[in-house]
Amino acid sequence: MGEDIWSLVSRQLYATSSVNTRQQQADEVKDDGEAEVPGEGGDPADSAGKITAVCAFASYALCVGMPGAGKSTLLNTYLNPHNDSIPKPTVALEYMFARRASAANMPKDVAHIWELGGGSHVSDLVRVPITPDRFHDALYIIVVDLSRPSSVIPHLLQWTDQIKACVKVCVRELGKRDPTFAETLKRKTYAKLGRDHPDLRAVRPCPVPLVIVGNKYDVFKNQESARKRILAQALRFVAHINGASLLFCSSRDKKLKDILRLTLNTHLFRAGSRKSSETNPERPLAVTAGCDSLDSILKNTPPGTRREDFLSGNGIADGAMGVWKRAVEDVFGAPDRAGGSLMSMLLLVGNSGGGDDYGGSGKRDEGDGGDNNNDTDNPFPEAAVDEHRAQRDEILRRYRKDAERKAKLAMKASTGSHHQQKGGTISGGSGGGGSGGHGSGVAPTGRRRSRCSEGSNGSKDAPPSSRK
Repeated sequence: MGEDIWSLVSRQLYATSSVNTRQQQADEVKDDGEAEVPGEGGDPADSAGKITAVCAFASYALCVGMPGAGKSTLLNTYLNPHNDSIPKPTVALEYMFARRASAANMPKDVAHIWELGGGSHVSDLVRVPITPDRFHDALYIIVVDLSRPSSVIPHLLQWTDQIKACVKVCVRELGKRDPTFAETLKRKTYAKLGRDHPDLRAVRPCPVPLVIVGNKYDVFKNQESARKRILAQALRFVAHINGASLLFCSSRDKKLKDILRLTLNTHLFRAGSRKSSETNPERPLAVTAGCDSLDSILKNTPPGTRREDFLSGNGIADGAMGVWKRAVEDVFGAPDRAGGSLMSMLLLVGNSGGGDDYGGSGKRDEGDGGDNNNDTDNPFPEAAVDEHRAQRDEILRRYRKDAERKAKLAMKASTGSHHQQKGGTISGGSGGGGSGGHGSGVAPTGRRRSRCSEGSNGSKDAPPSSRK
């Protein structure tokens, strides 16, 4: 199937630490989405090729979205349903995979999953995982943060445009190999909606399956009904015209996590699809691609708008997206000045003393967060600079916390050894060295941990951290 994608990454990005990889191995994804995690794998730079060589079917997924929206938490929930640990923030491009047995005594199906973190200034990396050779078995996942509703639509439109641009490049390359490829792909894409769908001529579905996830629903559900209705309408509109599935999720709601797991299994492992159409704004949305309609979405247009603002003839009006953005801004206010950057999110969490900075879990590492408080009155916001600064501040905070923990352990070990020598007894099995080795965070024999909980070991920029 051509050159392995990670060989290309190794030469162009991984060797210069531009791509940060985290290899998550899910040994088996069962029908209910549960994953069993074995020990750590080898070099993530060549793992995708080695795994694909012995699998029955391989799929490729790329997860993108708003900074701090909880992408890592959602993927960790999918791969490790019983692991509630908070993953470290994703700096650039990270890799993981899941395996599922398709039949007894047969090679397992494999899903290669990449997560792109860092915000819009690294959006060009969407072209790295999904190449023409991976195009037919690809999946895109866009995660938006419902706890920041004013920034949802701008970010969603940005990522859909970026993904469609990447898809066009792949289609152009595949068209060089087969002149009829583009027309055949178009027929297959529209056929998925059904010949009798009333919006067949109006929508512009993405040729690659697309799933839009509104995360942190546990926060959003407390909004007023009128506000929830308008954002739900806007999300349904964007999802429908792009041929995407839409669902709301929360790391605190098991039922919603199960729905996400089943949805991903449908695309990644060709599991039986379960079409759903939950469009009530008072409940978490769950709309399978092709199950919505413009008549249902525009049954009650936002205040100050008309149906003609969104539809023109048999197609979508040119300024429809702008109308939706203004409608959302009217009820939620203008988007974050820094574009909903990770910096503003971290500052909000730091000042409030709580919140869910990693996927809505509500948990937060304690420690020195003073570095984030120095820029609370930033008069010159720059989205790319602020996001990068926030990432480095977060890494520094974790490094300081880890260094303090190491220092305390070393002090305890030194104090214990000093007392034993002073008393005239030295125990080889329970002295300072033995106690220090056990307290350093080494896992007990026979119990292995997932790399997802440990974070990446491949980044040269990140300070060294011990295993907890």
